[in-house]
Amino acid sequence: MDTLAVIADTHGNSWALDAVLADIHQRGIADIVNLGDSADADMDPGATLKLLMDNDVTSIAGNYETYVDGQLTPGQITWLRGLPKTLDLGQVFCCHGTPTSDTQELIEKITPGRVEIADVEEIRQRLAGVAHDVVLCAHKHVPRAVWLPTGQLIVNPGSVGLPAYWNDEPVLHKVEAGSPHARYAILNKAANGWTIEHIAITYRWDLAAAAARRSGREDRAGFIETGRAEIPDDLAVT
Repeated sequence: MDTLAVIADTHGNSWALDAVLADIHQRGIADIVNLGDSADADMDPGATLKLLMDNDVTSIAGNYETYVDGQLTPGQITWLRGLPKTLDLGQVFCCHGTPTSDTQELIEKITPGRVEIADVEEIRQRLAGVAHDVVLCAHKHVPRAVWLPTGQLIVNPGSVGLPAYWNDEPVLHKVEAGSPHARYAILNKAANGWTIEHIAITYRWDLAAAAARRSGREDRAGFIETGRAEIPDDLAVT
């Protein structure tokens, strides 16, 4: 494949996914790969999986695939549980976190309050011998492209449906894309290598935020509406 659309971290935001898939199809791109964290019980996992399955999107599992009784059909549950952890597409290798862990970030280093680019040697160790020209990863929701001295290109497409969040593992930190746009990436194979386009599109994030509020997730609604994350005062380091 010479052109590939890459999506990840939809987190049950069917409104964002619908807009992203429409944009991909409008561009005439046939090949799509999804890097996981698709279902999320706090949002709209059923409609999200229906979109992925109806559009025949090649998918892998993430570390956070959640639903409750009644949200998914039996067929959707079977599909979700059958997703592989990684995928080899020839010159392109796909994982959610790293090739060996879906809970560890591949190209980031987490320090108190911050997320930075990891050192080259640290990234190479996390690759665990994967030598593909392109490695696609997700997990941390900010779009990035990292070039290694080996000539490898590592791409995180950003998050389709959750542009910000905070977490206290391994240390308290927040991740922010900075705007509420739905994000994905397009890879094009050219004569002299791969080019990357990071795409940010508008959609009805007010509807997605309302769904989060109906689930009692005011924090999630704020993440969706702003692309920013506020760490609760009782956890923030003073």
